[in-house]
Amino acid sequence: MEECKTKRWYQSKTLWVNILAMIASILQAKYGLVIPGELQGVILTALNIWLRFETTGEITTGKPPEATQPSTEKPSVTTQPIDNREIT
Repeated sequence: MEECKTKRWYQSKTLWVNILAMIASILQAKYGLVIPGELQGVILTALNIWLRFETTGEITTGKPPEATQPSTEKPSVTTQPIDNREIT
């Protein structure tokens, strides 16, 4: 399994594509629609699907950790007794 990498928010291609799409939408609304809305939706959807497969890690707004180590602790599990009485 690959190690989960973290990166700063400004290193995210997905975030930048969506910011550019938002700016393009604002400019088109102000200066007139250049590309039909349906085509814009298809293009943005295709880009986001492609970028989803390219994604290798998570983004962070804070300082990324130097190295992420998998936890060696076992999760604690609590159990509740099951009430087997019939409901009448």
